[in-house]
Amino acid sequence: MKFIAIQILLLLAFCFTVFADDDDKKPKTDAMLFGDVKSKESHIPFATINIKGTTIGTAADVTGHFKMTNLPVGKQTILISAVGYKSNELNVELAANESTTILVQLEPDNIDIEQVVVSADRNSKSRRETPTIVNSINAKLFQRTQMLH
Repeated sequence: MKFIAIQILLLLAFCFTVFADDDDKKPKTDAMLFGDVKSKESHIPFATINIKGTTIGTAADVTGHFKMTNLPVGKQTILISAVGYKSNELNVELAANESTTILVQLEPDNIDIEQVVVSADRNSKSRRETPTIVNSINAKLFQRTQMLH
């Protein structure tokens, strides 16, 4: 019984070592990017921040602030977007062991917002592109039906 316990402990130690070594293979640059996303004076919660040409990205928190760490060094293009706002691109020079702060302003995009409906085949389509008649239900209709009951 004691021999089996020792084997299990050695196996666990080996697994932790293998996974720890995998993280060490990634270069640590300590290049950091901080910032906040606003529209005029209001913060935009949950805006998306990506580094163009990579899979590195994050989302702003509920207060519109974000933090990204261990980023690739050099000149990078930062893409910032949020639903209902025009996207923005910023060029930033990131350096190892340094932090950079950006303040992003997004403009509202009232024209580009269009209704999306889920059709019978469960794929989202523009309301103009659906082959069937679609009716919208608004809050007023819900209030009327609640009064009837």
